[in-house]
Amino acid sequence: MRCFKTLVLVVLSLLVMFPQLAHTDTDAEFFNLGKTYHESGDYENAITEYTLALRFRPDFMEALYNRGLAHFHVGNFNRAIADYTAVLELEPAFAEAFYNRGIAYRQISDYEKAIEDYSAALELRSEYPTALLNRGVAYRRLGDLEKAVTDYTAALALRPDYRNALYNRGAVFFTRGEFNSAIEDWEAILAVYPNDSDTRQNIDAARQRIDR
Repeated sequence: MRCFKTLVLVVLSLLVMFPQLAHTDTDAEFFNLGKTYHESGDYENAITEYTLALRFRPDFMEALYNRGLAHFHVGNFNRAIADYTAVLELEPAFAEAFYNRGIAYRQISDYEKAIEDYSAALELRSEYPTALLNRGVAYRRLGDLEKAVTDYTAALALRPDYRNALYNRGAVFFTRGEFNSAIEDWEAILAVYPNDSDTRQNIDAARQRIDR
């Protein structure tokens, strides 16, 4: 059987536009230049410009958050965590900052902290299917398959066609020997994505287990 997929759904494409205006023309100029680099995929230069903006305004939350996103893109996960933490000190009710910090913790295999952050995001936004999905992935990494299934199912209650939740719940069912349930989830994927060869191979593997 092919290795199961796990998904990191990060809202890294979002460059947050907050209503607050920059305090000086200088910090705004560096921030806007950083956004331009960020949107073009030049994350290293984006980090440089966000950092310059923060020298003029250390509490510039937009620059901190976007720099965290850029750090994540280039694999600086601990620096991303530090920036998201600074953002949360300024705005403790920022669900996306908790979510993205959880994703960064997951990348360094700190699944307990990832779960804490996904849970904090869900307390702020109860209907947050990507947070449910990724918390489920973290639970699965820790071997808690029951909680993983609970989170995947909750994500599917919000988004019934959520491909990655179906895929991962099917993977847990397969691991637990619940092959018919696994097939049911994976066939729901093929109904929408008939050319998904990985899912089709997983279905074949589950059927072979049933036939033994």
